[in-house]
Amino acid sequence: MDPIQTKQETVQTLQEAIIQMTSPEFELALLGQPDDVVLNAQRERARAQTARLTLENAQLAAIRDQLAANETALSEGRQRVAQAMQNLQRVQDVLGAVSSFVDLVGRVVTLV
Repeated sequence: MDPIQTKQETVQTLQEAIIQMTSPEFELALLGQPDDVVLNAQRERARAQTARLTLENAQLAAIRDQLAANETALSEGRQRVAQAMQNLQRVQDVLGAVSSFVDLVGRVVTLV
C-alpha cells in the first residue's frame, strides 16, 4: 500500500473510533463503570482526537518513511479497532484497541 493510502486509512480509522466513542451506545456502556474506566475512556478519546489531527496535518513527505516502516502494524491496528468497535459494550476492549492504535500512530508522528 502506498503511504498516502496508509495515512488516509489511519486517519479514517481514528475518526471512526472517535465517532463511536462519542456515540450514545458507548456512553451507555460507560454508565456504571468505575470512575477510572470512565476517565480512561475520556483520556483515550482525547488521545485519538489529537492523533487524528496531528496525522491529518502532517506533511506526507515528512512521515513517508515512518508510514512505510509501520504499514503492517497500522493495518493490523485498524483491524483490531474495527473489531473492537463492533461491540461497544465491551468497554475495556474498545479502550485497549484504541490506545494501542494511538500508540502506533505515535510511531509515525510525534503526539503531545
